[in-house]
Amino acid sequence: MNRQEELIERAKCSVDPFYFAKYGRIKEPGVGPLPFQSPEHVLEIMRLVYNNKYSALLKARQIYASWTVALITLHDALFKPASLTLMTSEGEKKAAKLLDKVKYLFDHLPPFLQTEKGAWGAERITFPKMESEVSALPSTEAASIGEHASLVVMDEADFHEYATEYFNNGKPTIDKGDSKLVMLSAINAKDQATLFKSVCRTARAGRGQFAFLFIPYHVLPERDDAWLDMVCDNEYSESGMTKELYKATQYPSTAEEALAPPSAIAAFDHKVLALLLEDSRDIKPIERLSTSVINVYKEYVVGHTYTGFTDTSEGTGNDDGVSVVLDVNTGKVVADIKTNFLSEEELAYHSYKMLEMYRFPLWGIENNKQGIIVCNKALEMNYPDLFYQDWQNEYIRNDQKKSKVGWNSGSVEGSTKHRTILWIEGINAVNKGEVIPLSKEGITDFFGVVRNPAKQGRIMGLSGTHDDYPFAVCGAWQMTKFINTRRLEPIPAINIL
Repeated sequence: MNRQEELIERAKCSVDPFYFAKYGRIKEPGVGPLPFQSPEHVLEIMRLVYNNKYSALLKARQIYASWTVALITLHDALFKPASLTLMTSEGEKKAAKLLDKVKYLFDHLPPFLQTEKGAWGAERITFPKMESEVSALPSTEAASIGEHASLVVMDEADFHEYATEYFNNGKPTIDKGDSKLVMLSAINAKDQATLFKSVCRTARAGRGQFAFLFIPYHVLPERDDAWLDMVCDNEYSESGMTKELYKATQYPSTAEEALAPPSAIAAFDHKVLALLLEDSRDIKPIERLSTSVINVYKEYVVGHTYTGFTDTSEGTGNDDGVSVVLDVNTGKVVADIKTNFLSEEELAYHSYKMLEMYRFPLWGIENNKQGIIVCNKALEMNYPDLFYQDWQNEYIRNDQKKSKVGWNSGSVEGSTKHRTILWIEGINAVNKGEVIPLSKEGITDFFGVVRNPAKQGRIMGLSGTHDDYPFAVCGAWQMTKFINTRRLEPIPAINIL
């Protein structure tokens, strides 16, 4: 290649990082520098980073993701004036190894793509002619995102002890400029309450600022089941995990597998949920009965008994308002509402109309926070069969209904036990097949409910997941204990249309 051809080639590389990748060389132990291959998953990673301000890459181990991000970093440093890339990893040694990948890629470029080196240490490298810099930092409480960082890389983000503090401190800087941030990691099975898991779950659900990408273990052609067994047999014993958990978290085949909580803390039996999920694939809402917010899976059956329950969203847009109808005879959740865009009054109205289809069954409404608004609206509409507190102790007069309407889980002293009972009895019913959700989207939410060891085993949804639908289903099951047992002054229902 003559000088003119080299200048043309350098110009192509400067404007096209995908083209630049052909000159990358990666370090393969025992083999030496190998050409940087660009299989589809590598191109996907590059597109993820270049096309989004915030990126989350959930990955299996050893798929060249760190090398790909190092290549992106080097391209910025060589061709973007005054660029600053900050790379963080789990500890000082791993941060240095991440920077070593950038240095290795540079050292194995053809001379016409190289430029003058400046600083060339274990924590920082510079290219004086471009006034660019790449710094590597361990994940510590003191680490912070620089004021002018153009790219921030959080490698093995799920293992960063201070990831939340680091991210929160630097986010305002990233938001206001042209900076990008990418988190990439395999799963840390020993900590379920991490920023990275929360980001991935939220992004997968289509919420938040992050774009999400999952890369499974089998993207490389040699990785079949025999390869996976061999690798896991050699590695898992040093991890402190079972072989099955090591496979699921370090070499997952699906994002669901990677993000699922370990069976030891999962509230619902994942084998049961997997069967429900499989059965739900062919179940569609009945079009002629459903609306934009009401999903009807099974019509009303004469002689069957039903219950309803509502878990109101907290109004943040990050959780769902959910109402469900349970057929007590079959155990099936025959209708539901699951949305985060309805007001409390609208949720009450549409829930009323859904429950009307099933001849006004007993309706429990969680009455803490925004749920009180739904309770009051249900009273205003004269719903004929609401659940009231203290039903077992006294006759509920009409003048007491507003203060006693709804099912309370935690806003009054001593009532948290009711929430625990609701969860435990509902979990047992689902695990035994006594309660059968039919909604695929709803069933998916059950996977994220755990007995959180960090909160004395409290049953709750993992960060980034929704427990609203499972809670409402368990609430409808709880209502089955109170059918035909309340003592109320009756008020007939009114037609609200």
